[in-house]
Amino acid sequence: MRYQVVGQSGIEASVVAFGAWPEKYSMLDRSTSAEQLPYCRRNSIAMLAYSPLGQGLLTGKMTADRELSVGDLRAQSSRFNVAGRKRILAFLDEIRPVADTHSATLAQLAIAWTVAQPGLTHALVDAGD
Repeated sequence: MRYQVVGQSGIEASVVAFGAWPEKYSMLDRSTSAEQLPYCRRNSIAMLAYSPLGQGLLTGKMTADRELSVGDLRAQSSRFNVAGRKRILAFLDEIRPVADTHSATLAQLAIAWTVAQPGLTHALVDAGD
């Protein structure tokens, strides 16, 4: 059986070892596309994107002044501090006209963008707070 290292993970896997590759992927998390997406396309492996809404940031509902609950793990990420959320809100203001043109919400646009990427076959969306 032939094995190959998958991306930067260091994992050696055969094509028959798995049928889907889960990866955090969204408009905010695109580092996967450089290595894993081409590998999965070449080897007919389904690429399963999780967190396509960037843990809620791409919905447009996470305001700059929103306070995260005590124990919310997102508070540990710089994306979720006030400055990080302001940067993402500015990005959302730039893409909002695209969503409006298609009568879509920002969340719908983010999901559509994710599944439109060559090699991505699934997007796992969580309907959390």
